[in-house]
Amino acid sequence: MRVPWSDGAVAALLAAVAVLAYELASLGRATPFDHFGQLAAALVDGRWWLADAPARLNELVPCGDGRSCVAYPPLPAVLTLPFLTLLPPAGAQTLASIVAGGLSAVPTYLGLRRFGAPVATAALTTVFAFAGTGLWYAASTGSAWTFAHAAAVLFASTALLLALDGRPGWLVGAALGAAALARPPVALASLGLAVLVARRRGEAISAAAAAIVLGLAPFVAIELAYDVLRWGAPVEAGYQYLAAPERNDQTPHGLFSPLYVPAHLYAIALRPPEIVPDGPFVLRPSLWGTSLVLVSPAFLFLVPAIRRRRDDVSLALLAAGGLALLPDLLHGGVGAAQFGYRFWLDAQPFLLPLVASGAAWRDGHWERPTRGYALAVGWSVLANLYGIAAIRADGFA
Repeated sequence: MRVPWSDGAVAALLAAVAVLAYELASLGRATPFDHFGQLAAALVDGRWWLADAPARLNELVPCGDGRSCVAYPPLPAVLTLPFLTLLPPAGAQTLASIVAGGLSAVPTYLGLRRFGAPVATAALTTVFAFAGTGLWYAASTGSAWTFAHAAAVLFASTALLLALDGRPGWLVGAALGAAALARPPVALASLGLAVLVARRRGEAISAAAAAIVLGLAPFVAIELAYDVLRWGAPVEAGYQYLAAPERNDQTPHGLFSPLYVPAHLYAIALRPPEIVPDGPFVLRPSLWGTSLVLVSPAFLFLVPAIRRRRDDVSLALLAAGGLALLPDLLHGGVGAAQFGYRFWLDAQPFLLPLVASGAAWRDGHWERPTRGYALAVGWSVLANLYGIAAIRADGFA
């Protein structure tokens, strides 16, 4: 498909559509879980802690006399800062999430084009990414948990674009480090991205990996320094507090354990929606997620991609996505108040080029995406639209 626009113009148009879709899906509601909005307001006042601990912020951690701290990494609070000039903290956080999630369409589309996908395939896959996956619900909801995913997708997609574009490893590492300041598991994708950088730049994998680590280092230092400010030690003690048995019945085996993997696999592949005969929507998403096979079936095109493409770049993408997802599969609890399976968003940016390959790569070259792929993307968009409407209308089952 030929279009009279540049790739940059197409990417900008897709991002504008995504931002508009997310704003409409938010229904103008500001999240009540405005941990990052409150933290951003505190940062403006020169504090890294909250002086108040309202009951609605249910995962604050004591961090000193009369102080409460947000347990999560700080990037979403930083992204919220510019919007505080327009809105109160809750509204600023929600709008920042909408913008971050919508803007991720730019590096997503451009990354697919750098991967070699034709315009039609890249555009269709980008629509799937922002409207046919849990990113739509996550970005438009803007809670502390979902905003972190939207921010991570933006910067992880940027890291992948830079790697596919042959940029220096330290720059790739910096973008990945920013993503990790929202969702730490994403940092593990660095091993797969090192292969991409090495292949694109003709470098040794060890040199590319060292450069990525160099780019990651300042962001790791920021997180460690933030931990020292909050807890007095360079560790993420806040999560241990939240996972204590007396507070959380989702972590009976500690914060991470292989015993949690079956529950995650069930959430990814099998968990059905709830049946609510007397509600406005007969099928309503479960609080604990809904099978990606049902709500985002275009991901099934990963299967033919893995069969057809065994080159280093494709295997590196698969490794990047798998490694980013690994800590999530071991995590106590599958996530709640979500549509689809929100932890999948940690891996999603790295898997989308493979989804595109499964749809349009045959016999060693790109062809038009199959009708089956177009139908799968259409189903994914409609399923996510239905899920968001059901949640907004009647909450979770």
